[in-house]
Amino acid sequence: MKITLEQVAKKSNLSTGTVSMALRNDPRIKESTRKYVLELAQRLNYIPSALGRSLATQKTQILGLTITDITNPFFTEVFKGVEDMAVKNGYSVILSNTEYDLKRETEILRIFLEGRVDGLVIDPVENNTDFAMLKQLKRMGIPFVLLRKLKGLEKEYDYVMADDKKGAIILTQHLINMGHRRIGYIGSTQCGVTDHDRFLGYKQALAKAGIEFDAGLVTSHDSFSLSEGLKVGRGLLQARKDIDAVVAFNDLLALGVMEAAYSLGLRVPEDLAVGGFDDIYISGLSPVSLTTIALPKYELGSRATELLIDKIEAKRSKRPAKTNQIVLEPKLVIRRSCGHKEKEEQR
Repeated sequence: MKITLEQVAKKSNLSTGTVSMALRNDPRIKESTRKYVLELAQRLNYIPSALGRSLATQKTQILGLTITDITNPFFTEVFKGVEDMAVKNGYSVILSNTEYDLKRETEILRIFLEGRVDGLVIDPVENNTDFAMLKQLKRMGIPFVLLRKLKGLEKEYDYVMADDKKGAIILTQHLINMGHRRIGYIGSTQCGVTDHDRFLGYKQALAKAGIEFDAGLVTSHDSFSLSEGLKVGRGLLQARKDIDAVVAFNDLLALGVMEAAYSLGLRVPEDLAVGGFDDIYISGLSPVSLTTIALPKYELGSRATELLIDKIEAKRSKRPAKTNQIVLEPKLVIRRSCGHKEKEEQR
């Protein structure tokens, strides 16, 4: 049976208020009394109520984190960045997965609020029409930081993200420099800002090189998985025999495209060069490692959490906190899928 604060007080012959203050190391309690109460609580296996503490102090020292796809290795490093920064500052993190589902995201955010988290790091579902839940969080004064910007709301919310357009320009330009001219793009049907920026960067790199944009070399996907890359990659390669390179929205799709090429008897990179985004750990594995845009995954998580904690502290101290938008630099990692020996190139 769980020992209550009242039982500890009864055993100690002290009031519940005195026992509570002693357990919180309140300076108004004598050291001898504090030591006595702590030793008694330990003997009785008393565990303080986190809910009770949060009601008294109006803080839980807990942060919520929502991600869109827990199966994507990209988010493993993002989570590590979030948790390391949280622990460093005395917070714990509760992780939840939305699976790109808006209704699920809304319910998760409501549960977090009922659980009285102090703030939220959110990777928002982008196929949203009005972002009603985020607007509600803002009206309620709940501190939160996004892991991407939102279409039409770029200046309204705090976010930490990578420069997706620049990354796409760098990757597409590299393929052009390798001599490729019929470069395909596998993007998203959800039309979020992330995909829009990457697609725009791809098109701008083509235009700068004097290569006419060919809509027939562009195809959409319904998920971000390796199996989806295999399916849409096979369709694109069968429809366009002249294609000589592919820019994929992320590494999982790119690896699926490579598998599609092998299934059709094509060689990578001799017949088809492939590039992706994220630089997840499996992208560097043999037999053909993937050229990709490395995004600062750990830094995304840690910087977002650092910004969130600052917003939480600003709220507690009633000082103003300005809106921050932080954009981190991408990096091109050149590997065998584009025909070079494995190395890294800073651009």
